[in-house]
Amino acid sequence: MVTARATTATDDRAAVGWRTSPAAARSPVRVPRPPFFQSEFVDGPVSPGVAPWTVDVSGARAILMIARVAGLGALVLGFVLWSGRGGVLVPIHMACGVILVVALWALAVIAGRSGVPGGAVGMAILWGLAVPILGGLQLSLPKGGGYGVIRVAHLLLGLGAIGLAESMAARTRRMRAAPTR
Repeated sequence: MVTARATTATDDRAAVGWRTSPAAARSPVRVPRPPFFQSEFVDGPVSPGVAPWTVDVSGARAILMIARVAGLGALVLGFVLWSGRGGVLVPIHMACGVILVVALWALAVIAGRSGVPGGAVGMAILWGLAVPILGGLQLSLPKGGGYGVIRVAHLLLGLGAIGLAESMAARTRRMRAAPTR
């Protein structure tokens, strides 16, 4: 004996990839998901309730870890250089700083694509520009005078870059976890 399961229109639409909002789920009218949003290559498998333009948070986590390691390396090497030892380590310190800034910019782009306000994203990008500018300014200034002020400003901007990277990743996670409307 063969038994047939009764299906509803909702089951049929879900099977072919129709997308419904929570409000539409309560109403009898269903709105199809536009075909240009159904790219499996762009946003992975179609899943209800997730906007197709959001970014996966696992990439932001990996970039945040890179920023943390590079920031710690730049900070430790900066203190070694500040103590007057290890002048040979300047290129490694600069490389760590560049990696930190690029990671900050990548997190800012991911955060912007996830819906973080543009002001915060713009501030992170501009902050990332200021860190190497002050670092390069240290190389061109003679010791004494305003050199100490530039050093302290560069240290504070570097610490701020690490904090902004953390902030961009946290905002991306919050925006990703927020329910879509």
